[in-house]
Amino acid sequence: MKNEGYIFVLCLTGVLILACVMGRPSFLSDDNKFLREFVDSDLLSFLGVVLTLSIGLLAQLFLSVEKLTDRLGRDAISSIRSELRSTARTLLIIFAITMALVFIKPILPQVDVHLAILNGLVVFLVVFYLCILSDVILSVFDFDI
Repeated sequence: MKNEGYIFVLCLTGVLILACVMGRPSFLSDDNKFLREFVDSDLLSFLGVVLTLSIGLLAQLFLSVEKLTDRLGRDAISSIRSELRSTARTLLIIFAITMALVFIKPILPQVDVHLAILNGLVVFLVVFYLCILSDVILSVFDFDI
């Protein structure tokens, strides 16, 4: 994910979440009905579907890279494969962190600031996840086999 657009989206998301947590935590706490109901098993279901799609696309890209070996050379292929592995690893790590946050949420003190921080972190991770999915999908269309 080397695109400046993704970095801008992630930075903007982080700044907006930080502003909400500091200025109006109730906006991201469980006073927000959507976040109260979404940051549970629904979130894990959503991320599981996105993870499945992404891993499938990454696997297809990984297999398709072999067809380009003659044109690009081993060094370029090695670099592409490394990036694909890194992307898959990042998706799995984000999924694991999000799963941990969903399990932690019920045992957190039910204070607006604590819940706003947790929900804000979840929102940031979902945006990060979607940026990675977008990058993977656009990579599929950029491939010339």
